[in-house]
Amino acid sequence: MEKIILPILCIPNFQFLKLMSQSNFILLEAFESFPRQTYRNRFEIAGPNGIQKLVVPVQKYANHTLTKDIRISYDENWQRNHWRSIVTAYNSSPFFLYYQDEIEVLFFKHHEFLIDFNLSFIQYIHQQLALSSEYQLTTDFQKNTLSFADFRNDFHHRNQAQDVFFSSYYQVFDAKLGFIPNLSALDILFNLGPEMARFLK
Repeated sequence: MEKIILPILCIPNFQFLKLMSQSNFILLEAFESFPRQTYRNRFEIAGPNGIQKLVVPVQKYANHTLTKDIRISYDENWQRNHWRSIVTAYNSSPFFLYYQDEIEVLFFKHHEFLIDFNLSFIQYIHQQLALSSEYQLTTDFQKNTLSFADFRNDFHHRNQAQDVFFSSYYQVFDAKLGFIPNLSALDILFNLGPEMARFLK
């Protein structure tokens, strides 16, 4: 794929990484009306009892508030709670110790806006994959996408991707749970490490 347009996901999943790794130029949509119940503010990991859905809480917002204007809520200590879940899920994974410190710094940084939290992980994963693709934020809502493959509506947490082939790889609890596809980038990062880039190709 030459050019694509993607939503700005929260610790993006395998499907997002696959698209990002196959594209030369990526537009990240910042000016959409923030959609509820999507991966914009949630991500999934494989815990000892199966899929754990972790949500970054956001402050109340009006209808049609733009994604770029959504603020994170810190009324509860969600960072500590989510990090404990991540440690429980991946502490025994092959590359957890290798990436732990960098991921923890990203995770606990106090961002006012959700978009900045999300972008910090997208940028980090882009670097770890050593991708040559360029990416940039939109400067207004993209209505005319004829020159782009548009994937903005493909990431609802209730709808598992149907047209992506998920090759299996080692997961911490796969002997108990079987392989769980399309989890967040944390799963493939902690389990595959530097092999992640080769695996996506």
